Amino acid sequence: MYLQDTNLSVILILTETCAYVKSTNETGDTSLNEKTFDLLVTEAINLTLSFYKECRADQCKLEEDGDMLLYQWGYYNWHLGEYFEFDLTRQMTRSADSMFQLQFKWLYEPDDILKTIEPSNSGWCRTPNEVEEFKQTILQSKAYAAAKIRKPMDVRLFLTKV
Repeated sequence: MYLQDTNLSVILILTETCAYVKSTNETGDTSLNEKTFDLLVTEAINLTLSFYKECRADQCKLEEDGDMLLYQWGYYNWHLGEYFEFDLTRQMTRSADSMFQLQFKWLYEPDDILKTIEPSNSGWCRTPNEVEEFKQTILQSKAYAAAKIRKPMDVRLFLTKV
C-alpha cells in the first residue's frame, strides 16, 4: 500500500516487512530511504492523517480497534543519548499475535524548553471519523508548538511487529 502527497513530493510505501519513504527532488530524480529523511513535523501531520483516512490496513478491523493512531511525545534517553521525541504511531492489528506499529519519530536536540514538556500521549484515534478532532489535539499541544519551530536532528520511520 502507498500514499503519495504530490505537494510534498513524498511517497510512503508499505510492504509486509518494511516501510519506505520515496522522495522526489527538484529535477525529478527519486531516492529511497529506509531511515532518515528531511520531513518537518508540520508537513508530516497532514500526510500521516491522510494516509490513515484513505488507506485501510488489510485484515485490520476498525470496529475491533484494529487500525488506530497515537500521538505521543517526551524527553527521553533510550540508549541513543538525550533527545525530545515527537511521535505519530499507527497501530495495526490483524489478530492477537499479529500486531504492527508504523512509527514516525522526530528527534530534537534537548533544550531548556523541551525539557519542561512532560512526556504524555493524546490517547487513541480509533476511526477515520475522529481524525479532525485528533488533529486539533496535536495542533493545540505544547509538544507541537515546540516541535514546529525547530529543525529535528533526525527523522525516523519504523515498522515493527509488537
